[in-house]
Amino acid sequence: MALGKRTLSAQEEFYLRGVLQTATLAALMDSRRWAPGDLAFQGGTSLHLAHGSVRFSEDLDFLVRGGLSLKGLSREVAKRLRLPPDIASDLSVSVTPSRDQRNPHSFFVTLSGAKVIGSAKVKIELWQAPEQALQALALKVSTIASQTGQTFVPTLTLSEIFADKVFALGGRERIKPRDIFDLWWLCQQGVTSPSIELLRARLAIYPVQSGLELDAAQAWIQSAFARLAELQAPEAVARAATDLRRWMPTSWPVDVNTVAPMVACATEQLQRGLALMRSLAELA
Repeated sequence: MALGKRTLSAQEEFYLRGVLQTATLAALMDSRRWAPGDLAFQGGTSLHLAHGSVRFSEDLDFLVRGGLSLKGLSREVAKRLRLPPDIASDLSVSVTPSRDQRNPHSFFVTLSGAKVIGSAKVKIELWQAPEQALQALALKVSTIASQTGQTFVPTLTLSEIFADKVFALGGRERIKPRDIFDLWWLCQQGVTSPSIELLRARLAIYPVQSGLELDAAQAWIQSAFARLAELQAPEAVARAATDLRRWMPTSWPVDVNTVAPMVACATEQLQRGLALMRSLAELA
């Protein structure tokens, strides 16, 4: 141990991340007057906080209406951050300046101390999407509890997040086992197949440089075939199990036996997504 410094335990760090997430979410929702259709909570943390998934996720991901000014957003969030009184006095919050001219718009909120080894960090990402595409998405208002009260957050429905996850699984440069678990978990909730309409909406939300739907569909198909090969590789289950252990509660068994059905589910859903996207490419 460094002289005069203490080290955060894994348990304390986990607790602090959860507290920081909900506090940051509350501050973000209070940072400006969000109009209906301005913002939608998405991603793994929305599944955890708003829909009850057991998997922990670090980032707060949102879709926001394109053209909406987000300048100075991180500064407004910093002003409104409220942490519970049980946070150790040797820890303090810092917020990085927003990356205003980038998409996604992003910044970090960190809880750390000069005499503390370790920290809790939350990344906030806001992806600016075309207004028409964002307005077409199905939302619900989620009530998310924190140490300091309740926050009401417009959140994508499970069907919308399912389409996001299929699109992300196929479109990434490499497999993220978190997507595998999330798709499996969504299937357990009764969401069992992406729809062609919801996948088509993702082509508008995440366009390619040309702006053409056909180009976006073809680029996704090419990437998705590569990801499908990764899922079907002999080592896919073991690799996914190794990665997932750090995102799951210790009470949740994670081994090749429990993860194999998850990989099979993700493989099936990606195959369905490919079939639908090829149909879209033929129509474009």
